[in-house]
Amino acid sequence: DMAAFLFTRAIELRRPLTIYNQGKMERDFTYIDDIVSGIVASMQFCTYSNTVFNLGNNKPVPLMKFIDTIEQEMDTKAQIEHRESPGEIKATYADVKRAKKLLNYQPTTSIDVGIHNFITWYKNEPRRHVFATGDFNPTLKRRLLRRR
Repeated sequence: DMAAFLFTRAIELRRPLTIYNQGKMERDFTYIDDIVSGIVASMQFCTYSNTVFNLGNNKPVPLMKFIDTIEQEMDTKAQIEHRESPGEIKATYADVKRAKKLLNYQPTTSIDVGIHNFITWYKNEPRRHVFATGDFNPTLKRRLLRRR
């Protein structure tokens, strides 16, 4: 999910965030270390059996709490533009029952710790503007565009 990058970059540049339905929604944000532990465990398990696992945090976080946590870590208030969208899903989260049962998968990183770690990394990462746009390899992108 690119929300942490996109929201942090917008806050850093003091650009407005477009938030739908007054931010009254919840999302399942999962810290990278928790996902990696689930991927490693599933790869080990799948050596013996082909099984699909849903990995995530399974603890929806209110969107405005997510934004507030980023604001606190950045020590900057977000500029928010509110819009309405009838298509926004109120809450999403991963059903990790199978992963818990078969892999002993248990995400442990709270939203506060995860955002703190992310912002610490972000502030020290000189290429953060590249990550925030999703354009991870600009050289490759230029080559591919020239081939068209």
